[in-house]
Amino acid sequence: QGYMLGSLITGFASSWWIMLFNALIGFALVAAYCLLGAGWLIIKSEGALQLQLEPYTQDLGLPAWTGGFGLSTNLVLNKTRVSKPAVFNGVTQVRPERVTALPGTSDVTYNIGVYYEKYGLSLRAQYQRRSDWLDFVADTLVDGGDGYWRADDELDVSARYEIRRGIEVYFDAANLLNGPGVRYVGDRRYTIEYEQFGRRYVGGVRFTF
Repeated sequence: QGYMLGSLITGFASSWWIMLFNALIGFALVAAYCLLGAGWLIIKSEGALQLQLEPYTQDLGLPAWTGGFGLSTNLVLNKTRVSKPAVFNGVTQVRPERVTALPGTSDVTYNIGVYYEKYGLSLRAQYQRRSDWLDFVADTLVDGGDGYWRADDELDVSARYEIRRGIEVYFDAANLLNGPGVRYVGDRRYTIEYEQFGRRYVGGVRFTF
């Protein structure tokens, strides 16, 4: 298939370098099939919604200034699976072949945001939560099992006001919940890392030329 694909790309021309190119495409296609066979990912669903009052204020009988209020949400559902080859120490099988989740992916991630955008003023509050996710896959049982990060949530707030064209004051507050980052092996009873990153605040004046 790969050789024929290469021939199609080159218009079925005939020369030694074109034959070499076709062979290279063939090897690349085999490698791609191997990669697909090594793991499979995606049963994935994603949904997003953004709604602002602006188009509805008149019909609802609301004052014009309320049109700046809005809501945004996002939900991602993942079901990931990867084949982990068996691990050998010489001829001794240390760990059998098994199926794990894809490292770094949560089964559920969602965020909810509220905002106000009008008259040069921008106010936003954003909350995000993600479920536990796999951090590393253990090759032996010495490590106590696969490593995971525990579910976490974050809340960020931002404010901006355009004083005049090209001049803006701003304030950002990140990680307001200051939840801990907890890493564990096997299950949640076996914590191997616990840390907090602290809240962060930034403010200032921005000039745009």
